[in-house]
Amino acid sequence: MVENKNERGISEEKACQIIRLYSEISQLKKLYRQGWLENGVSEKDCESVADHSFLTASLGYLIANECRPDLNPLKVMELCMVHDLSEVHAGDITPRQKMSEEEKVNVYDGDGEVIARVRFTRNLDSWDGHNWGCGGTGNHEGLTKLKDGRYIIVYSSQFEGNRPYGEIVSKERALHAIMVTDNLDLLDEKRFEELKQMYEEKYSDQEER
Repeated sequence: MVENKNERGISEEKACQIIRLYSEISQLKKLYRQGWLENGVSEKDCESVADHSFLTASLGYLIANECRPDLNPLKVMELCMVHDLSEVHAGDITPRQKMSEEEKVNVYDGDGEVIARVRFTRNLDSWDGHNWGCGGTGNHEGLTKLKDGRYIIVYSSQFEGNRPYGEIVSKERALHAIMVTDNLDLLDEKRFEELKQMYEEKYSDQEER
């Protein structure tokens, strides 16, 4: 296949990849440093992860350039700039917030009553770089199933004061959540075989050949 290239030799596919990556990284401007929030700093005065990365890179460059002749200042700056990129997906997790897969989450009904407890999960996160399907950077969703066949979406966030919780959803909404977050591999799990059958019945062979 011959790629379309502009005058500078960048293919359209490569240009789109660069734009998607830039859009992904820019989400860090909206993610506040959680340690600051935990210690009472307001969002108005709080540093974002993007602020932190830029200032760390600047400080690293200055120290390497002025105090450490054995180091490459540009390399130090580069490492500092990218050291928190993973937080686009994971959020700015502090030791106080971190949850393991073994921790339990309350599931609530429409009246706010706890009706079940399920394991914490984030298996609906979008790993293509934005997490928009889960509400934006620092927000996460997971899907699980009770023994009685009901589906649960687990919501969690790295933002101050938000505790993970579960909500009962219909099988249609459960399938929709899998699709909008591009996690179709979950349909191969035995517990979600009903959703896989729904998907195949509704969406297979729709395209005209």
